[in-house]
Amino acid sequence: EAMKMIMSLRAANAGRIHQTLGAGAIVAAGDLLATMDLADPSKVQTVRPFSGPFVLSRQPEAEPGSDDATTRPSDDDVGASSRALEAALSGYRPAPGLPDSGVGAVQQLFQPGAGDAELASALKAAGSLMATFLDNERFFAGLVGGDETQIIKRFTGDPEELLAKLLAHDALPESTEIIASLLRSLSSSLAFESSGVALPDDLRGHITELEDLPDAGGYGQLKLAAHRLMLEVNKPLNQRRGEVRSLLVDTARKDLPKLADAYDAERRVYFGLDLISSFLSDDDHSVRVKAAELYVLRMLRGYTVHDIDTVESKEVVDGTPAAILHVLWTFSAPGAPACKRTGYAVVLRDVTAYESLKGSWAMPATGEIDEIHLFVASASTGEGGRLEKREEGKQQILSSTANLVSAIAPRLDGKKCKSVHVMLAHFGRAPSHLHYHSASGWKEICEYRGMRATLPHLIELAHIQREFSLCPLQHGRVFALDLGTARDQKTEVVFARGATHIRTGLDSFEDKAVEDLLTSFDIIERFLHSPALGKKQPPAHIFLHVVPPIASTTDRDLSYVQLLFASAVQRCVAVYGSRILKLRIARIEFKVWMATTTPTPVRLVASSSLAWEVKAFQETLDERTGCPLSFKDVDSSEVFDSMQMLRPPVETLRGTKRGIARAAGSTYIYDFPALIRISLMKLWSKAVGVEQIPSQLVVARELALEGDELVEKEQEGKNSVGMVVWLLTLKTPEYPSGREVVLIGNDVTVKAGSFGLAEDEVFQKASALARARGLPRVYIACNSGARLGTVEELKSLVQIAWADPADSTKGFDYLYLREADLASLPPDSVRSHPVSVGGETRHVLDAILGLNLPSTKGGIGVENLQGSG
Repeated sequence: EAMKMIMSLRAANAGRIHQTLGAGAIVAAGDLLATMDLADPSKVQTVRPFSGPFVLSRQPEAEPGSDDATTRPSDDDVGASSRALEAALSGYRPAPGLPDSGVGAVQQLFQPGAGDAELASALKAAGSLMATFLDNERFFAGLVGGDETQIIKRFTGDPEELLAKLLAHDALPESTEIIASLLRSLSSSLAFESSGVALPDDLRGHITELEDLPDAGGYGQLKLAAHRLMLEVNKPLNQRRGEVRSLLVDTARKDLPKLADAYDAERRVYFGLDLISSFLSDDDHSVRVKAAELYVLRMLRGYTVHDIDTVESKEVVDGTPAAILHVLWTFSAPGAPACKRTGYAVVLRDVTAYESLKGSWAMPATGEIDEIHLFVASASTGEGGRLEKREEGKQQILSSTANLVSAIAPRLDGKKCKSVHVMLAHFGRAPSHLHYHSASGWKEICEYRGMRATLPHLIELAHIQREFSLCPLQHGRVFALDLGTARDQKTEVVFARGATHIRTGLDSFEDKAVEDLLTSFDIIERFLHSPALGKKQPPAHIFLHVVPPIASTTDRDLSYVQLLFASAVQRCVAVYGSRILKLRIARIEFKVWMATTTPTPVRLVASSSLAWEVKAFQETLDERTGCPLSFKDVDSSEVFDSMQMLRPPVETLRGTKRGIARAAGSTYIYDFPALIRISLMKLWSKAVGVEQIPSQLVVARELALEGDELVEKEQEGKNSVGMVVWLLTLKTPEYPSGREVVLIGNDVTVKAGSFGLAEDEVFQKASALARARGLPRVYIACNSGARLGTVEELKSLVQIAWADPADSTKGFDYLYLREADLASLPPDSVRSHPVSVGGETRHVLDAILGLNLPSTKGGIGVENLQGSG
């Protein structure tokens, strides 16, 4: 129970107060209540936020005989997480202070932006963890297939060893999740195609052994994940480079579009843009040309490329001595094939070519150029050296690139160019990506840094930025994780948005959706404790754009695709419900395309506020940009604009109240029907399997007090009474046809969940309903006791008769109302008696009743205790 009190806080200096918490807020030790702009700031010493690069580095250990030392990772970086994971794999629960889930500890091993030394340390830890898992499970995996009951007979070790293995095996579901997350992180976080770190032999051996586990016995998920990972990394980098170069040599330029879209279905991988970028400065001119064109075609997957060619004109080539290649193309955005735009790329050997480009750059004689790309074939930031040197090199490249774009801005404006995208290729690691827009005065768009040129459009970041300012948490080439703050400063959301170019069909869409969601969970969990989040607990929204149309689909398949997506969400909620709650995932969206003659865009949306029910919306696109303009609900035909889709009124209101409840250390009462549904899905999953879970596990009918009776009424979080009631119908394995339950709960967002007369009446009516119908009554309590308040209308009217008007510290004689103010109040607001002072009639307050005033409606005093005892 939260206690209510009123106290004075006195500042030592004068200034303007800015409250950070609203009236009725529940506070805890250390919470910031207000800030102050000092009238005279010189009277205090202030702490100001640090800005600029700040490098935390370890002391390097010098190699014998070397003049310089390279940084080495400390065991402390991964030690705590590794030890927690070792214990979890052995069947133990995490100790206080450690990550509360094995998957969370895995994400701490793979930090973004890690260098080769850090990656090597993470690989070493991964090998050790897989060895622990295999040591524990090798014996039990050998029993699968008929000998599962022969544990004692088949075990040849001592009893203590068997007990330890049984303890570890009892936690197989949790251990499986840890190793599966480890395999996903190895696949997604370590960019194998560009990393200079080789996969250690022992780790490769462990992954191969995981690949050979039996399909049954609970190992199927790991077997599949290990197989996929081995397909991705089974060739060393130089061998893959050789293959790609051979392809570039052997493929005719007219066949490059087919090669750009080629996909190795067995290995589940493309050869990536990172690898192609390494051939932009190849000694063979033909290879350079094909690499540049292939890079553009691969970059524009999902777009329509109408034509592409290198620019060989003497005027352009001789007029741009810094460039080693020019490429020009026309293209259209997804969903806008009729609107052709022009793109142009110039390839530079390295960043030293910037100065020459400033002085002499002859662009093609074509008309307007919508976007210009600078491909820098080699941009060294001090790879392999100290962290400080790498950071210094990075800052130098950022500064010189910004200076270049600023210097050529008049030429860009002359071509009516709207954006410049810079790709900086690095040896041994993924390229960097920078973006500059004319609308920003040719300043870098820092929110897009690290993303490939087409990603912001594919994941609709500009649409998000109309309503939210974004603070990047992590940006990859095909995904972005940002903390969004609404323009009104009242709402914060973690946006996890990505795009996939993997082709799917109706037979694989559901499994691929589950796989993509699990990867999204991993990315979010990695930043759950980010300094940018601090103590904040914002909800998370997941958005994934599946760019290739779902193969062989028509408009008639839309309902089936919706059903497949609903099944994927249901599987995730049933199996990973607790993780979804911990990550505070509130919304999941997939954008897919139906393979009609003109591909049809469809938005699939599931949210916690609607108990993870899936809705499908058909998009109407801007014919020029391909951006969505409106969304039509496939079931109801109701049309929503883009802002309504981004922040639905119900979800916005509930999101605000959900934040209030979490700040109070509680759960928003309107989330409980969805939480109950998650629990029921877990029960059904254990009883009959995920595939056989019935539909509509929970039917929640909200009841509200109107007059003297409870009536069925959906308040959608707009309730003014801090007591909420549902009549639930729950389908359980024991009662598959459903049984009714009356659920009552405090709404901690309404006057801190305090009890007033209205709350007492709702509780009494709901309890009487349960007794009359012979139904179970479940009460979820989270309140601050009886409501005690003040008569707000009197605060501005009450006058003080000071004992000494010149010195308030001597106290006062009485409180009073002026005669005109008393006349403005309803009868029985106060009890008073008149006195005359200097010709003025004062009504001295004897008692404050507050009757017939709006602020006292529902009770603010001892009458609220009538339901106690």
